[in-house]
Amino acid sequence: MLSLGIANLMPDSYICPNCGTENSKEASFCQQCSQKTHLSLKSVFRMLLDFFANIIDYDSKLFSSLRGLFIPGFLTTQYLANKRVSYLSPIRLFIFTMFATFALMSFLNIDSIFQIKRLESGGIHFGVNNTEKGVKTQERDKSYTLLDEVYGNLKVSSLIGKLQKELVNEITSVETSITKLSEKEQSQTNSQKKKTLATKLNEKKAYLNHLKSSLKKLKDIVPLLKVKKKETIYMTLFGSNYEIDVVDFNTLSYPEIASKYKIKSFMDNMVLKQMYKFNHDSNAFLSFLFQNLTWVFFVELLLLSVFFKLFYIRTKHKYVEHFIFNLNIRSYLFTISIIILLMPFSFPTWLVLSILVGLFSYVFLSLKKVYQQSYLMTLIKFLLMVFFEVFIIILSFAMVLFITSLFF
Repeated sequence: MLSLGIANLMPDSYICPNCGTENSKEASFCQQCSQKTHLSLKSVFRMLLDFFANIIDYDSKLFSSLRGLFIPGFLTTQYLANKRVSYLSPIRLFIFTMFATFALMSFLNIDSIFQIKRLESGGIHFGVNNTEKGVKTQERDKSYTLLDEVYGNLKVSSLIGKLQKELVNEITSVETSITKLSEKEQSQTNSQKKKTLATKLNEKKAYLNHLKSSLKKLKDIVPLLKVKKKETIYMTLFGSNYEIDVVDFNTLSYPEIASKYKIKSFMDNMVLKQMYKFNHDSNAFLSFLFQNLTWVFFVELLLLSVFFKLFYIRTKHKYVEHFIFNLNIRSYLFTISIIILLMPFSFPTWLVLSILVGLFSYVFLSLKKVYQQSYLMTLIKFLLMVFFEVFIIILSFAMVLFITSLFF
């Protein structure tokens, strides 16, 4: 009877080659790993057709999702109702729109706003040269003049400090060499060798006078450049006070600074070390921060969804449902940002205000449709969310900035 059972089972079964699970012979997919049954090698033409079919299917879902984004609360209600085949998942749509926005910003060179002006090769440059730009551009760029001046002062101080340090070191070295030559000359009995040593000694003394003259001239340049010779950074960090000379901050290595100013606290060392790196390579730090801004949105989403859970604590909505709602809202905001970035014209004030009103209206209507509360209650919670959103964004940015500074 056992052999008869096996005989009846085997002809109607199919063993999946991927996971070894026994399936019905009529099954199209393995019940364990979902691999297609009865596979065979495809022709190159068929492989290309499948490839383009997958792209078209992805594009179809993308376009359906983007259309659904412009209907307040539509994608969230569809997803929660388990209608998901026709649309991208909320997390995929969010990642796509976010990275598309940042890619477009990078392509349009908008991230250049994170660049700090440096001294141009043609000389010291304070402010922005706008001779070929309009008056409006000149007025707009005046706000950068102070930053340029401060940065210029730091760099000139750094340059002068380095030159002074090199000259002082060289003067000390030459004075030591003169002392040794003088002692050697006095002890020398051979007249010819003594004459040779005297010649070298005179050359060294002439070189020493030249170095001292150069150092004096360098000090005289400082007032002409209108740069303070000595500036001090005053700061209080985690209970400790520090007065650090700007020249030291620009010319010494960080271990030398930590030793000279007795910086022993771990937190103080961490903060000052990042400030030191920022001062010496500010553009690299800001670019690094810009590249990690995507994490701000993830952190902000997680924190905001917690507030949603608290605000709708009496409802049966789970935390993940609030997270999905906020994902779709952010996807809509990124999509609008892409449209704005692609616009070939500048926006007048009335159009900017209209866009803002439209965005607030969209979020309000989305809240009303997804959470099904009265207009008054929805309005109250909407206003509270806007209020808390400001603090959540600041907190998220601070957290990412702190973590970013640790890895820079």
